[in-house]
Amino acid sequence: MLMRMIVLVLLLVGCSSGQQFELSMSGEKAERLQQFYFSSYTNENPFEVGILEKRKRKVYFNLSVLKEFEPEFAINLESRITGNFLDAESLKTVVQATYFDARNLPQTLTEFNARWAIDNPKIFEVHGPVTRYLRQITMSEKALQYAILNYFANGEKLYYPTGTVIKAEHISENKILETTAMMKRSDGFWDFVTYDSTGYRASETLPNPRALATPTQCVGCHLGKKPFEPEDSWPSDAPDAPGGIRKWYTGARDQQVTDFFKEHSLRSDLVLGLYATTYVSDLRVQRKSATLDSSEIALLDYLGL
Repeated sequence: MLMRMIVLVLLLVGCSSGQQFELSMSGEKAERLQQFYFSSYTNENPFEVGILEKRKRKVYFNLSVLKEFEPEFAINLESRITGNFLDAESLKTVVQATYFDARNLPQTLTEFNARWAIDNPKIFEVHGPVTRYLRQITMSEKALQYAILNYFANGEKLYYPTGTVIKAEHISENKILETTAMMKRSDGFWDFVTYDSTGYRASETLPNPRALATPTQCVGCHLGKKPFEPEDSWPSDAPDAPGGIRKWYTGARDQQVTDFFKEHSLRSDLVLGLYATTYVSDLRVQRKSATLDSSEIALLDYLGL
């Protein structure tokens, strides 16, 4: 309550002392990206607490209010303001330099695995656009079942519980060359982290075919609507891309389940993979061979599949 009162006072002070600056970002996902960046430092919706304010088609940020939540981030942004504007590239540069520490993300993969152990793991394998290496993706079956069992309650959308981890090992010749991961936050966004072959945190992926900055390019793709292969062509096989294979290796290819979830095109929880689609498709195959337990049968009955 005290913090809310302070914020209201600072809003008034900021408006009268020139502490509001236009945040120059364009595109249909600009507002969501702004929300992700600022909430990464404040753990609050920046529009609700007065850090960001939308006026018609423009968004402004209040430096005074931001300083109350995260002084270091605010000072870094302040140094990059030109006139009354902060451009998108300057914001991304500051985020790239400060995000990992602000989010308290482990410096080593060993620490990461200790903090976010994945129980009852389900593994999915894919060659996709993130890297030309094979990606072996691991997530908890419990988290997957949670999203599926709450599908109708969440308005026919797949939402994973806070704390869910989706980890991908990038593999070549049976060697793990890097590891990327997403962790579900309480504000509905995901955190992103990359570890190199030695297990140390990295600011970008390997340049194969191009390096991708973490988190700015990660969240850019996950918030977007661009379709990616091989998920876009599923359940058909995707054509290979120039210089790279596009193939999803895991799970049965069930057209009815694909049409039911529309998982890749909707990206209800900013997740790009076919995890629920292939998981439920496999259950339908197993039901035919009478190898399901009662909880798995109940899940299919709940979905009407």
